[in-house]
Amino acid sequence: RDSNTGKDLMLIDGWGTFFALDPSDDNRVVGAVDPADLRGSGYLGFGDPSGKWLLLSVRTGFNSHGGVAVVDLKDWKVKARINTEDNSPIWVTFSDTGKFAYVSNGHESTVAKIDMSKPNPAQWALVERPNAGTIGPYGLTLSWDEKLMVVIGKGEGTHNQGITVGLVKPDLPGRAASAGNVYTGCLRNDHGVLHPDPEANEVWLSCNSSFENVVFDLAKLNVKARLPMPTGGSSHNGAFVAYKPDWTGELLS
Repeated sequence: RDSNTGKDLMLIDGWGTFFALDPSDDNRVVGAVDPADLRGSGYLGFGDPSGKWLLLSVRTGFNSHGGVAVVDLKDWKVKARINTEDNSPIWVTFSDTGKFAYVSNGHESTVAKIDMSKPNPAQWALVERPNAGTIGPYGLTLSWDEKLMVVIGKGEGTHNQGITVGLVKPDLPGRAASAGNVYTGCLRNDHGVLHPDPEANEVWLSCNSSFENVVFDLAKLNVKARLPMPTGGSSHNGAFVAYKPDWTGELLS
């Protein structure tokens, strides 16, 4: 969502290339990050809730380790670089208010919490870095009340055969934020999608090597259901969409 134009854009990202297409204008390219401005090896990009910024996980170009580059959607220029103290920053998710960003650190298995409350991104700062509770975290999913974060233990950068999720309580400081892990048997899980109904209170995990989707109960902190993929398909992320009888759809989560 680009708040400057009021448009929903399609972000294309990966390995240092970041640009946006406008679906309402024949998928014309309407913005791009200059690799020279990025000054590092970028991986993934994420738009914040305000529609003003992109946060890009970048693994090189910092004084030490890697972190996130903050891009202003007004001009697509990098305005700040925030070190997350890890060689392999991966996923970024945001609090609903946009006050905080959370980054999965795949190498050291931590979650970096960045304070985004100041208007100038040059003043944003890393404030906490709790243990992720699982090895090689990839995706991050906040519960509806944002008191719990499900950290997807893919085993990124290590065994790459993750079968657990870590639990982090973002409101608690330091080590107290780490709340252990849960065995799911979801092999090489990398993403979790929050169910759009708060009453369901569940996260759906994509399992690209056990060829299923696992439903994780956020209240009981256990596996609620296992949904095998048809013909052994390899699931990788997903979305909840509500369809009308004419097959027009609305993205819910």
